[in-house]
Amino acid sequence: MHLVDSLGKAPIEARAVSTMKAYAGENQRRINWSKSLPASLSEEHRFTLYLVDRAMSAGSSSLAKAAAAFKLANDGLSPFASQLVSDVIKAQRRKESESRAQPTQVSVNTVSKIVDMVQDDEKSERNALVVTLSFYGLLRAEEASMLKWSDVHQSGNMLKLKIRRAKNDQLARGRETFCDWPEGSKRDCLLKRFRARASMRPGLDFVFQNILNGTKLTPSAISGIAKDTLAAAGVSATHHSLRRGRANHLQQSGVDFQAIKETGRDTMQRAVHREELNKLVESGVVVETVSPKVVSSLHVAVNDEAIRRQRRVSHAVATTIKEHPEIDTSIGVPLSKGSRNHVQLEQMSFNGFEKPRSWDWHEGHKAAFFESLVEEAERAGLMHLVDSLGKAPIEARAVSTMKAYAGENQRRINWSKSLPASLSEEHRFTLYLVDRAMSAGSSSLAKAAAAFKLANDGLSPFASQLVSDVIKAQRRKESESRAQPTQVSVNTVSKIVDMVQDDEKSERNALVVTLSFYGLLRAEEASMLKWSDVHQSGNMLKLKIRRAKNDQLARGRETFCDWPEGSKRDCLLKRFRARASMRPGLDFVFQNILNGTKLTPSAISGIAKDTLAAAGVSATHHSLRRGRANHLQQSGVDFQAIKETGRWRSDAGLRCYLSDSPRAQGFTVTELGDEVGG
Repeated sequence: MHLVDSLGKAPIEARAVSTMKAYAGENQRRINWSKSLPASLSEEHRFTLYLVDRAMSAGSSSLAKAAAAFKLANDGLSPFASQLVSDVIKAQRRKESESRAQPTQVSVNTVSKIVDMVQDDEKSERNALVVTLSFYGLLRAEEASMLKWSDVHQSGNMLKLKIRRAKNDQLARGRETFCDWPEGSKRDCLLKRFRARASMRPGLDFVFQNILNGTKLTPSAISGIAKDTLAAAGVSATHHSLRRGRANHLQQSGVDFQAIKETGRDTMQRAVHREELNKLVESGVVVETVSPKVVSSLHVAVNDEAIRRQRRVSHAVATTIKEHPEIDTSIGVPLSKGSRNHVQLEQMSFNGFEKPRSWDWHEGHKAAFFESLVEEAERAGLMHLVDSLGKAPIEARAVSTMKAYAGENQRRINWSKSLPASLSEEHRFTLYLVDRAMSAGSSSLAKAAAAFKLANDGLSPFASQLVSDVIKAQRRKESESRAQPTQVSVNTVSKIVDMVQDDEKSERNALVVTLSFYGLLRAEEASMLKWSDVHQSGNMLKLKIRRAKNDQLARGRETFCDWPEGSKRDCLLKRFRARASMRPGLDFVFQNILNGTKLTPSAISGIAKDTLAAAGVSATHHSLRRGRANHLQQSGVDFQAIKETGRWRSDAGLRCYLSDSPRAQGFTVTELGDEVGG
């Protein structure tokens, strides 16, 4: 029994105590909620319904925690249920992104201001040191809480901090971080003064302790002190804003990405956002943030009692509709912008249904999962949860993606109608894919495969390999006849600017090409660009990208490009902006000249193609992005900087764009000149 006891403790001892407490709380909440459900429902059905109900009052991080807690306590989830849970969480993240304020950063000037405000008492010194060490050491709250005086060492103008257990170091191997700490500076004097006070007070060796009883401060206490101290300096920010601010401060100081990652002990390849450079310099305090303008109706049910009431109301409505079939349930009310995906769902056609139930587009085992769930949910009055569950995979993806998937699945279903009914779905799909390969490219085949997997319960390992091989075979065939991708040169863009005539359409078309080239804009990014996103400072132009191709949650990015004041392209931009300011309409940079509507991505692509053709170049809008990336490489800009500027998520993605060049392979300007001269 002692072995069984040890075996039972293993999952608990393998995780942090705080993690296990959180998991226990989540599982207890789920169990309490599920007590009213029919006993015939499986654990998977219970959990998926619970998760959708929890999404009405909790954020995506809480949903992810609930899913992790369930998987730990149970035998995991089936592949389909696992995908469904993932989609519920992704859908919640997309909803949150619509009202999320920009993350706050604390500047180095704010930290200096806090050091200047220190009074001659222990509490004031401790609070200021919490902010200062957390900022310069890129400390998380739990790391600052665990910091001991024996972990703090100074050598000249450098401070070394030993991190006993980082967030991503659960085995406590320990890390060390180094930060600039000039001897004799105000922050250095603050540290030495507070250390002298601490040496005279008996107690623990921890740097940050409770002044009254000498106990170690908890992470939540550290966060509270940082928040209050920043508020006293006129800044509304959290402890984590110190870490974000310092990372961006290091980047602006010229420290490379890898060094920032090592200093901050981050294991993720996460980009450091370039936040509001001009405002940061001007204010010297913190980047301005925007408060959400809308509170989602999902936030109304904020406790268990509210959720129970909501469930009772839904049950009463469902019962009334069932007892009174004469009620017209098709009558609706105007929906808010937050209901965008729900509106799109009604307008889309899945498997021939014009206005489907939210789960009708599923096939095979997925359809069976929902049908068995519907039967029990109707009796329990929980159909609103089943409906939300069915919508989750749709709301977790961009509307354009789901429309493309719906089209691919409808094409496959229509093609399969003539096949024998005895064939399995896998057999039907593999035959369809081979037939589709006769007239479609590899990208269309990959899209068809993704659409099939979303609607069905995946593919068996062998069928999955077979599908992969069909797509790879098509790519090999394409490579034999594929022309080298076109690049647009900086000379071509300059020629287009020179060709501009004195009319609004000519200026707009030339600006589509010029901004897309220098800003490395995709067509959809250029389409969404607003005048409020375009800022010039000296010879630099800053463009705010509201939602990039690989930023579906719309966290936003910024790109900076060289834009000499008084240059021809600068005059073009200012001239067109002056025209736009006199014309009423939307704030979008690129609009239809006749009716003032925003240009679509396809319209942007068409304009770029026609404008380039007029300059004697046969190329597409995407050739501008490829050309600018190579122009930056040939100008000596390093790989990581090009990746950040163009908002590529992976190194492999950028490498597909870049051509081989001597400079990229280490040759200097002198060596290149010698080679040409010789």
